[in-house]
Amino acid sequence: MYRVSLDEFLSIKPLYYEDIDYAFFPKLWKRIKNKIAINAKVIHIVGTNGKGTTGKAISFCLSSINKKVGHYSSPELFSYNDMYTQNDKIIKKETLQKAHTLVYSLLNDEEIKKISRFEYTTLLSFEIFKDMDYIVLEAGLGGEFDATNVLNKVLSVVTPISLDHCAFLGDSIESIANTKIQSINKNLLLGQQQYKEVESIASRIVSQREGTLNLVNDVFSKENCTKIKLFLNTLSFPLFLQSNLFLAIACMKLLNYEINLNILKSLNFKYRFESVLKNLIVDVGHNEAAALEIKNNIKDNTILVFNSYCDKNYKETIKILKPKLKQIILLEVDDTRACDINKLAVELEFTNIKIVLVSKDNMLSIQDDENYLVFGSFSLVKELSFRKVINK
Repeated sequence: MYRVSLDEFLSIKPLYYEDIDYAFFPKLWKRIKNKIAINAKVIHIVGTNGKGTTGKAISFCLSSINKKVGHYSSPELFSYNDMYTQNDKIIKKETLQKAHTLVYSLLNDEEIKKISRFEYTTLLSFEIFKDMDYIVLEAGLGGEFDATNVLNKVLSVVTPISLDHCAFLGDSIESIANTKIQSINKNLLLGQQQYKEVESIASRIVSQREGTLNLVNDVFSKENCTKIKLFLNTLSFPLFLQSNLFLAIACMKLLNYEINLNILKSLNFKYRFESVLKNLIVDVGHNEAAALEIKNNIKDNTILVFNSYCDKNYKETIKILKPKLKQIILLEVDDTRACDINKLAVELEFTNIKIVLVSKDNMLSIQDDENYLVFGSFSLVKELSFRKVINK
């Protein structure tokens, strides 16, 4: 019987650590892996943006051809179990607690003390999905040293890489791309990239591994590539989500599966540029690369509902969105990582845009004749749900 509940255990673990022992988790996994025998094939997703939607799309496509597939995506939004979906359905809390009982029992006291929150939830995904046909694993901050990287993969999928988490990964595209792409075994599917350096780095690493580099636009014939993109353009997704869908379809092709594209009409990306009301779009994006994509898909004179994690370059994010904004509403968020809205208001005065502060004690009012974008962090979306502005 485990000594603490999952909620109790994870609540005392910080999401990120300033100092990370990269040797810890591989050593731990080597010791206990025979107790969690992984029978599933692993698809590993690394990148800066689009991991969540690409992973969901791959899982959705595999489910459509009757494969048993588990998908692990962190962090959670509302509760711990929503990091884990099986065949596009969130697992039951009882399933997660059962996995916790086993995994906790496998760790010694030193490991229990040292393991990070992300490392532990990753271990839970191994136990929960070990007997699936496929596990779709999304890397956390990086790739090479990520907890998800201890398993062998049939395919690594790289979404767009840009500058983010620079304190951990380096302050150049070259260093970030190298860290992420070093996580591959042999076979790599490279999504369309903003920076040319990424492809050359991928080519070098794949060559060193004597593997195969698949560029997403080269997976299909030119004729089929055009046909698929024209179909995706008929769906109600912005271009950046269509790009993630195309990457997922290419993944299926490399796995030697054919899918009926029409099934994608029923795919829903929750809180990824989702219209939760006729005039309210919600997106959990939180960096400059996401802002660049969002900017191209929102209306002029949009009201931005915003908060950010303090370690993000939120000034640059706002600069990107500024041409489309008429007002910024800064929402107080109950999360220690989130910015203080009073401090944030001062730092955003350079925009010369009207700024409104909404504290915990006040309700956010949505006017029917205005257009709104909720953007900035997972915690912001969670806060709006608690305030019943949006539904879970």
